[in-house]
Amino acid sequence: MHSITVAISKGGVGKTLLLANVGASLASRGSKVVLVDTTETMHLSRLLGVNNRNVKVTLEHVVKRSLVLDESVYPTRFPGLHLIPSGITLKDFLELNPFKFAEKLSSVDCDFLFIDVPYATVGRAALLSLGFCQYYILGPLDQTQGMTLCIEEGLNTIDLAALLKTVPLGFVINKVKEPDKLTNEYLKDLEQLFQMKCLAVIHYIQKMEEAFEKSPFLPLEKNPESEFTRKTESIADFLQRGMPRTLKTDAAEFLHTFIREKR
Repeated sequence: MHSITVAISKGGVGKTLLLANVGASLASRGSKVVLVDTTETMHLSRLLGVNNRNVKVTLEHVVKRSLVLDESVYPTRFPGLHLIPSGITLKDFLELNPFKFAEKLSSVDCDFLFIDVPYATVGRAALLSLGFCQYYILGPLDQTQGMTLCIEEGLNTIDLAALLKTVPLGFVINKVKEPDKLTNEYLKDLEQLFQMKCLAVIHYIQKMEEAFEKSPFLPLEKNPESEFTRKTESIADFLQRGMPRTLKTDAAEFLHTFIREKR
């Protein structure tokens, strides 16, 4: 199993939509994919067609009550794509036992496991996302929120991921309104600064943003020819071609050792 999170300590940059689209794309190619929703909004459930009224067991129940993880895995409307919902607040998420969290998720039977995390990728939240996952995708860096700020947040995330031995896969730039500023030279400078490749540059499309705000949808499903879909499918291609060597083979054991050494 390859465990991946999309990480940057910014909200509203498109992490959930990116993760859902990449996951659905991988599932459409025959991979068994599980998405873990650790956010209060449960956007993943809505995007993937999981009725929250039918959700009886969540990730929080599994961790806190020592239930069997399979009870919290729900099918989505996409064959091969499953969801583990939570719907808990950031405060409750941060109170989860990191060892039990890692032990439970390590038992998932799948090819790819993605964790959608709250925007706060610092402190205990990092232990529950970057600390567990073998890999991370940096971003998305949102040009509409200012690239300077995004770069600073990105560098902070990179430092934290290095401490937690989470391997970078690359970075994504989203909602690009001023493409002229993202020259090839600029992108090469970013790759040099981050020490990772740029996986995708996705332009801002106003009609798509407005439609999504009215009724959230998965571009892969409703706009298969859109740039967002094409770029996220290219990320899925990249992941399927082969993953770099992981620095963590047992997440629970790693977290035990890491926390013990930091005390």
